[in-house]
Amino acid sequence: MRSKWQQPGGTNLPWEQLSREQAMADLRDFLAHGIPPQSVSWKINSTPNQSGRFPIQISIPKHPPLTINAVLGESHAPQPLEITDHDSKGIVSAKIVHPRSDQKRTFWAPFAFAGKQWDAGWLTLYLIMYLPVMFGLKWLLRVP
Repeated sequence: MRSKWQQPGGTNLPWEQLSREQAMADLRDFLAHGIPPQSVSWKINSTPNQSGRFPIQISIPKHPPLTINAVLGESHAPQPLEITDHDSKGIVSAKIVHPRSDQKRTFWAPFAFAGKQWDAGWLTLYLIMYLPVMFGLKWLLRVP
């Protein structure tokens, strides 16, 4: 990249020369400070009925490995989802992110016994309970 930027271009316009010099200065500054930490992610698929504690070890050459435990199911106690290492030149941290389930959560399905999986929702349940109570108390207290 340096050799490409150091070669003179087809035209010697002043702004091209200035742009090339600025790009070289930016590149030298970037390389002097090192590459900033990068985020890398892996997706690990498991069967829904498999449970257990699985150690995951992440390592790079010339640095100690970082180990984090992935816990699936209810058979083991929860483990920390994020760990950090004090080696600023190696792996800085590891984090486990559990994706959301693909299944839609149902709040209230009043016709589930009949095989109808219609979700009435919390607002419907609230109105079904609120309106009779409100009108019943209004009638009981003789409020117009």
